[in-house]
Amino acid sequence: GPEYKVWNGDFQKIDKIVRKDGRLYYAIYTPAELKWYLDDSRNLSAILMNDLVLGKDSLTPTEHNLYYWYGGRTGLCDTCIFDGNHHTIYGLRHSLFDSLGANLEWYELPGGRSYAYYMSEALVKDLNIRSALVEQYAGAIAQVNLGHIRNCPVQAKPFDTTQTMGGLVYSNYGSIDSAEFIFDINRDDSRNHDYNIAGIASYNAFGASVTNAYAHGHVDIFQENNAFVRLSGIVGTGPGKMENVRNETSFNVTAYNVELAGIARATGRVVNCANTGDIKANSWGDLQRVAGSGLTN
Repeated sequence: GPEYKVWNGDFQKIDKIVRKDGRLYYAIYTPAELKWYLDDSRNLSAILMNDLVLGKDSLTPTEHNLYYWYGGRTGLCDTCIFDGNHHTIYGLRHSLFDSLGANLEWYELPGGRSYAYYMSEALVKDLNIRSALVEQYAGAIAQVNLGHIRNCPVQAKPFDTTQTMGGLVYSNYGSIDSAEFIFDINRDDSRNHDYNIAGIASYNAFGASVTNAYAHGHVDIFQENNAFVRLSGIVGTGPGKMENVRNETSFNVTAYNVELAGIARATGRVVNCANTGDIKANSWGDLQRVAGSGLTN
């Protein structure tokens, strides 16, 4: 086969368009084409034509971001469809999209500027993500989801400096269905700072939903200072709906303060959830709260 060249962070214009189910898609074959697409993806759909290895091999995250940082944030998808076509992106750094379904309407309110979110038809589907590194307040697929995420298994770790993250998204205002997250945090990944990590979404907003979701793998965190470790298999907090969700992740945490939940730490409506993960906590601080499904719901 062709010789494999490590991606150097450059972009390259996509020159092939394919038709699928009556819709036109940019055809993405290389990491450079993916970067070009993400710079102007708002209303344009794309399809992966093969697996993409962003780092030097499938196990190593890339050192390059997919965004053009000098031009303001990119990676916005308002009405696009991103079809993973059942392929895998290896070694993603940060998030694939900044926001999925970025319909932001600005309103002038007394005391300053405010905004409102609107749901959109943006969709990411049939995409596998492996060996990803997620930044603070992010998730491997998007920081904010206002659209739809369907059939996307993800395996990711936090950056050394990341304290708060969701596996797929940080904030979910839309729908996430048929999702899988693989936790893989070993003791030597563990840093002496607070952790607040959830497998699917850190925050699941009112009107949002996480359905048919599954988390597994392991987390082993050992702290020696006065840190606070909060972990949940599916969702951190939020009043949004969860249905048919299960956690098999084993949590083994030694820290000053610990909150561990198989499904969610604080949530609204949960229908049909199960935790079979082995949850072990060892703390010497003021707070140790452990629950198989939810701490409060």
